[in-house]
Amino acid sequence: MFDQTDELSVKTLRMLAAQMTNKAHSGHPGISLGAAPMLYVLWTRHLNVNPDKPRWINRDRFVLSAGHATPLYFPLLYLSGFALTMADLQAFRTTDSITTGHPEVVGSVPGIEATTGPLGQGIGMSAGMAAAETHLAAQFNLADVTVMDHYTYALVSDGELMEGISHEAADFAGKQALSKLILLYDSNNIDIDGAISRETITDAQTRFRAYGWDTLMVADGNDLEAIDAAITFAKTTDKPTLIEVNTTIGFGSPDAGQKQAHGTPVSDEGLQILAANLDWDYPAWTVPAAVATRFITHVYDRGIAAYDQWVSDYEAFADKAPAKFEALNMSFNHELADVTDILPTYTVGSDQSILAVNGDVIDAISKRIPDLWGGSADLAGSTYARVSDSGLFEADNRAARNLAFGVREFAMSTIMSGIALHGGSHVFGSTFLAFADYAKNSIRLAALQQLPLIYLLSHDSIGAGQDGATHQAIEQLMQFRNVPNLTVIRPADATEAVAAWQIALESSSTPTIISEPRQVVPTLANTTTTGVRRGAYTLSPAANDKPEGIIIGTGSEVQVALAAAEQLRAAGHNVAVVSMPSFELFVAQDTAYQASVLPPNTRRRIAVEAGSTLGWERYVGLDGAIVGIDQFGTSGTDAELMIKYGITAENVVAQYLKLS
Repeated sequence: MFDQTDELSVKTLRMLAAQMTNKAHSGHPGISLGAAPMLYVLWTRHLNVNPDKPRWINRDRFVLSAGHATPLYFPLLYLSGFALTMADLQAFRTTDSITTGHPEVVGSVPGIEATTGPLGQGIGMSAGMAAAETHLAAQFNLADVTVMDHYTYALVSDGELMEGISHEAADFAGKQALSKLILLYDSNNIDIDGAISRETITDAQTRFRAYGWDTLMVADGNDLEAIDAAITFAKTTDKPTLIEVNTTIGFGSPDAGQKQAHGTPVSDEGLQILAANLDWDYPAWTVPAAVATRFITHVYDRGIAAYDQWVSDYEAFADKAPAKFEALNMSFNHELADVTDILPTYTVGSDQSILAVNGDVIDAISKRIPDLWGGSADLAGSTYARVSDSGLFEADNRAARNLAFGVREFAMSTIMSGIALHGGSHVFGSTFLAFADYAKNSIRLAALQQLPLIYLLSHDSIGAGQDGATHQAIEQLMQFRNVPNLTVIRPADATEAVAAWQIALESSSTPTIISEPRQVVPTLANTTTTGVRRGAYTLSPAANDKPEGIIIGTGSEVQVALAAAEQLRAAGHNVAVVSMPSFELFVAQDTAYQASVLPPNTRRRIAVEAGSTLGWERYVGLDGAIVGIDQFGTSGTDAELMIKYGITAENVVAQYLKLS
């Protein structure tokens, strides 16, 4: 039952949200005013969290997928007892404030589960969290002790359901029957430009039922009892659930029901009108005592009680299954067993598919890293992104370690992020490098969230061959190298590829892209794990370590650099060859090491990479040369295309000889 204190609590949330946008002269009051009742019900009647232990592994997850609703989200966290203050609310959207414009998991408010803002991605991340919960529950729950049993909730908006990612993620969640995933849909029928009827005729209820979801409708977004009943029912079904709640954007404000309510801060006059409409008669920034108490008893105390019960269960779990207890703790602490002794090795001179190396590495390490799982966007047969001795993760096989993401690159990446955010897993995903453009925004968001994901991106140049320009990556490498906190590694051979895997696995706060060629490459002499860790290293030194010039190569073009060096040396040119698998790892080295690889006085430099040349000036200088490709490719065999576009030893030699 709900009472007058509950009604007053909703009013408090609405007034705080309006005051935050008013003071900041910025923000989104519309959804915050409209969706306050549904989130109030969720937080005070259903969500199990412990503000004193915000990373409690069995907490319910709440994702503010509609990330612009932070004027509502931050007061909820504040009133529930998380570590922020009224002063933080008043500093909303100001420089260096923890109350950021959109929710961020790094450097913002404790209790935030995901960084959101680009619409729709929270749906995919929520699906990933729900998948992780079921996967871990299948692995660790005992017949008589449950340690992993929680729900994932998300607030979504009209605009998000227009985004293509909502289709990809919802289809995945429905197929996987992720019954503990519940979306609260703020259905106010307004977006930034006006009524959504101008843009869509889709009925969300019918659409989501087609995905295999249960759907519910709450006719009045202010009806606390109806919202509570819908959430209660959703927790009983064997499918994910969409709860559509009809709301009024900007409820109570002068712009209620209008597009202006979306992103126009509430004015001083608007605050007076809102207060009058809500029958609110308190000074600014007031939290009535009854409201503060209601949040303590219904969120904080209830969460502490759930946590205490779980601790008791966890202690019993430790006694009954000590090996599983240790494994679960290792997983959530992101700790790794040492796999150095079981990593595959390859004979110098042997031709290897770096894609097949993926499979070799995964099969080796998966036996010692039980929390490693992942999949591909329908390309496991090409990229070997699978755990070969495990089955397919499905509703009747939750412990399986292979995820069938389907042809959904964007969803794959968001789901991976959700799995990582949930905790307890190392996760990988794979597609062609050219198709990673579909996932680019999610990869960027993973970097922002400091998620140690592993992206295996293959067919990374014109070497993709006869499929033609649509499948041949050109600009993608440089695009991803420009994303902050993202490590891109382009290994030259099998040895460097294994090293790239080691680096990716050891990362705790940076996602890693391993860029891989389609074509087979020889296993080179002198490639080393240490060299890859440092981003670049001298693979073939000049005589007396005094090079007249340097040839820099990456990936499959390192063999081209070596062949060019051989020709130049035969002609009397004392050159060195540098393998540079990772720009990011190299720039992280001290200046002395960088100078040992690229001596400042050695100005005669040339780089060779079968991709965009923009950015190589940093390493070859404006007086150096770059052999690359700044145009789209075409169909042909990889050998023919390398000749056509000048990715050959002969062209490297010719361009080098032009340097003074």
